[in-house]
Amino acid sequence: MRYLYLTFLLSALLFLPSCGGKKEVKEALTGDAAIAEEAISLVESLKEAYLQKDKGRLKTLCTRNGYLVLIGSMKNFDSAEIEFTPRRVDIENNRVMLYMEWEGKWVLNGKELPEKGLAVFELKGSPLKLNDIRRANFRQPEG
Repeated sequence: MRYLYLTFLLSALLFLPSCGGKKEVKEALTGDAAIAEEAISLVESLKEAYLQKDKGRLKTLCTRNGYLVLIGSMKNFDSAEIEFTPRRVDIENNRVMLYMEWEGKWVLNGKELPEKGLAVFELKGSPLKLNDIRRANFRQPEG
């Protein structure tokens, strides 16, 4: 009995240190989850380039059509803030439709111009690029 107790105690002492800290293991996303994550990341990159008025960066993140759609809707602004909330992702063949609620505030000549709505970003390719903005209520308010 004493031998069994000693064996249990030694086993526990050897086992416990290996359970010490929490190790975070982040699993790589695959399939549709990876595509959805890439789509959301792309739109966040587009937002940052838009806010910085970086047309060169926007061009690299868009197809030719997507760039023309986006540039065609850009108006002059002094500064802006935009928040996106992903609502839905539809994936079909090589096309991704990302539904995003958005809320923004543009400042032009000291005047704040708030706006909000829902936009559907059509993304294509590998890596994904903006190809179109559907339900194009993603627009900058006019001042």
